[in-house]
Amino acid sequence: GQRIYIDWIETTFKVICPECKKETLLSNELRIKPGYYACLNQSCENNSKKEKGFAQRQSKRIGHAYLYLVGFDSNNQKIVYEPLRKDIKRLDQHITFLESIITQNKIVVSKDLIPKNWDRQKEDTLEEKGIICFQDLFTQRNLLINNILLFYINEEKKRLSKGDYELLRIAFSNTVKETNIMSFTNDTWQGGKPTTWSKHAYWIPSQFCEVNILSAFIKSLKRVKDSLSYNNKFAYQLKKTNNFDDLSDSSNFLLINNSIALSDLPENSVDSIITDPPYGSNVQYLELSHFWYVWNKDLYESQPDFTLEAISNRKKGFKGAKSMYTYEDNLYNVFSKCHQVLKPNKHMILTFNNKDISAWLSLLFSIFRSGFTLAENGIYFQDGVDNYKQTAHTRFDGSPYGDFIYVFKKSTTEDLRQYDSEELFSNELDELYRKFSNIEEVSKYDWLMEFFNSSLPLIEGFSKSYLQTNKHNLFSKFNKTYL
Repeated sequence: GQRIYIDWIETTFKVICPECKKETLLSNELRIKPGYYACLNQSCENNSKKEKGFAQRQSKRIGHAYLYLVGFDSNNQKIVYEPLRKDIKRLDQHITFLESIITQNKIVVSKDLIPKNWDRQKEDTLEEKGIICFQDLFTQRNLLINNILLFYINEEKKRLSKGDYELLRIAFSNTVKETNIMSFTNDTWQGGKPTTWSKHAYWIPSQFCEVNILSAFIKSLKRVKDSLSYNNKFAYQLKKTNNFDDLSDSSNFLLINNSIALSDLPENSVDSIITDPPYGSNVQYLELSHFWYVWNKDLYESQPDFTLEAISNRKKGFKGAKSMYTYEDNLYNVFSKCHQVLKPNKHMILTFNNKDISAWLSLLFSIFRSGFTLAENGIYFQDGVDNYKQTAHTRFDGSPYGDFIYVFKKSTTEDLRQYDSEELFSNELDELYRKFSNIEEVSKYDWLMEFFNSSLPLIEGFSKSYLQTNKHNLFSKFNKTYL
């Protein structure tokens, strides 16, 4: 008789078994090994084979099934139980009720297609999983509730100040992040509570959480409130300006919502630059941020411009695909502006770690081409933050953990190595690589530091001689195993 507040429902996909053609589930309990599942049909031949199970990628998804209701009692004790018939009936009735609110208020539930030529579309095989629109990343119930919540937030727009309305939209934007089918639980993460976006991908776990939206929204509002309270402690120190010149007088910060390459900052005006550039093809920032854009596109005057984004694509051969050469050119546009606005002999500091030699060379070519030189003792290695070991990326064997920090200076370098061909540079870099890769009994990062320190003068010389007037084709030579 005790009242239990349901915080989330463990949910899974209903699929058609490719062997017996009967309905089954992709629940954790039926998982045999990564990507393979036992069939619920006891007579299915898949269950009697030596190599048991069917590949989930070969099964057709036909809907969602509720597995467990998870909540907390009045003593905040976690309660987990299988939904009864009456629970399923109430959930179905709730969807009918939500649909009536949508109809009564003439709320348009959008269907925003995920472009087929996106890198993430190809990497995450979204279409194969039935994810055609961004809205398919939600259960039917949570899609309806989020649309209704957004409708009522927008109804408040006329009576709220602009600032308060924007804070509500921020809280809502964070809520959709928590309440989609990429949310899942793992007993070793986040205290066993739902977490999402554990990868730089549209990663859909086979068993996921339908998170209570009211609970998620209340938590999001609290985080916004706590952030404001923290900022208000220092508000008396913060004086914003919309003009760069005012920074030398009464104001102390200027926010520019654009690339520095498009800014009008004066030459030789900046004392230092600290930046964290995109990591080659590791993260498709705009493709991933479109998850939020489709919910907030009414707040934007125009669509995001993908051409300016300094990334490359892992997948090739599709319209709009970006190569490492595109990545290098877009970085060059940024670092050229950085060099222009930085004062003489001042520093630009950045962090970078990538096992792809082409990404590393792209970054350094673009920086040295812009006129920077490496400061004395300008490379450091910083260990990673312990909490970040919980992300799916760093849990894979061999993944880099930690970052190299580079310090560049706006000054000239004497006696640079001059190159008149990319073959000469390539051969010398290969020779260095072979020399250092044969050294034993040193740590991976000691080896890299030695290689980096020895190769940077070559890279700087090549960038400031041959690359000043020539394009290169080096990325066809190197592959990801080089480093």
